[in-house]
Amino acid sequence: MYNKKKDGAGNDVIDPFIREVCNLGNFLHVNNYKLDGTAYTDTIVEAVVADDIEVEQQLMCDGTNTFVRWFVYVKGNPTQNFVYDTTLAGEKYTPAGSVMVGDCQAGEGCETIVYSAVNGKQITSYRAKFCPGQDPVYYDKDNVEVDVSSISGTLVPASDVDVEKQIMCDGTNIFVRWFVYVTSDPSLNFSYDTTLEGLAYTPAGDVRVGECNAGGDGCETILYSAVNGKQITPYRVKFCPGQDPVYYDQNNAEVDVSSISGTLVPSGDVDVEKQIMCDGTNTFVRWFVYVASDPSLNFSYDTTLEGTAYTPAGAVTVGDCRSGDGCETILYSAVNGKQITPYRVKFCPGQDPVYYDQNNAEVDVSSISGTLVPSGDVDVEKQIMCDGSTTFIRWLVYVTSDPSLNFSYDTTLEGAAYTPAGDVRVGECTSGDCETILYSAVNGKQITPYRVKFCPGQDPVYYDKNNAEVDVSSISGTLVPSSDVDVEKQLGSLAT
Repeated sequence: MYNKKKDGAGNDVIDPFIREVCNLGNFLHVNNYKLDGTAYTDTIVEAVVADDIEVEQQLMCDGTNTFVRWFVYVKGNPTQNFVYDTTLAGEKYTPAGSVMVGDCQAGEGCETIVYSAVNGKQITSYRAKFCPGQDPVYYDKDNVEVDVSSISGTLVPASDVDVEKQIMCDGTNIFVRWFVYVTSDPSLNFSYDTTLEGLAYTPAGDVRVGECNAGGDGCETILYSAVNGKQITPYRVKFCPGQDPVYYDQNNAEVDVSSISGTLVPSGDVDVEKQIMCDGTNTFVRWFVYVASDPSLNFSYDTTLEGTAYTPAGAVTVGDCRSGDGCETILYSAVNGKQITPYRVKFCPGQDPVYYDQNNAEVDVSSISGTLVPSGDVDVEKQIMCDGSTTFIRWLVYVTSDPSLNFSYDTTLEGAAYTPAGDVRVGECTSGDCETILYSAVNGKQITPYRVKFCPGQDPVYYDKNNAEVDVSSISGTLVPSSDVDVEKQLGSLAT
């Protein structure tokens, strides 16, 4: 857990702590601890959950300044979507003029899309430049123009390539299986295995899902989504050996599977991507909802740049409705062992790329340490681990275009470097009797976190961010699982 509060200078900070919730004789006992195990006594101002929100960001221009528009969406209830604006440094921003898509130095008439060439287990990044009335022009990562016939593999939009991880056991060792999905062409899907440290691994025995020392009663609970047209409804499904699955709705009420409308798919199969579009007059956002396990369920919907529902009025084309000067800027990451450093790279026709660091200072490409890859290729997953005495986080960093750059590192729950002291296993070092799931109440532009405790045969119990029990009828807004919402960030500096 994190405690969002103000520091001495009045700035927002998040302070990590451990919350232990135990059911002792039907009495809920809650303790808060610092990461060193001592009591955490600070007032909990706002309890924050890292996976509470799902957000997409888009660079925008108000005629003077480049800023970031954050599109917040709730997969289970798209009507709750909203947006907010910040500077590239993350401070609140109010646009001063007419808003256009892209940075204020964006190119004219043409658009560039990042593609991935998938060739077996090799993924190579390319930029494809599309200009009206011309054939596409392809560039490699060094901005060298290449003939499309020289590209090995199948070209797909980079946004079509997604990666998911699964903890596995081969009978002896725990390892990670990485599943690479290509939504536009599932025949290109592949997987590869690594150790928990991110090194290449070859399983030695029969492989099964889950850690090698999993205990309990043999049951597991998985989040599912019922996809019914443009409606997505979350359910919990409990699987126990030799028994039929048991289905629960958002209120922990058991429901008959025959009463569920739509097609049930694992919630992890549902993904959302956005695309800036133009109908000849207005620039808008098209949201593509993908269901990896059943593409026939895919759908899309349109909104304005502010997040309200929109119906295109003319012929729709990809990209925004405005024009610029032929240059474009793409975010790259330099991956160097266990260091990831962001850079902005400006590409102009007939010129060498120009590289900028986080402070917007121009740098020579030869001074950059590590391998440059598009920032969209770098993803990070966290895994709660235990070394026998201390709960810590293992961060698994993977690079879809070059898996040889993958690595991992360990931290305490507060983010400090950590070296495991004993045998490492997946999961926290302690566990409770009942199941607690994080929910969010979405009410307009307000998202309020709640903890919901589910115990067999009992009504759910709701707790607010101060751990006070509340009546569900007093909660304003729509309750959705916090995992339905996510956030992404944009690194950079305000253009001047």
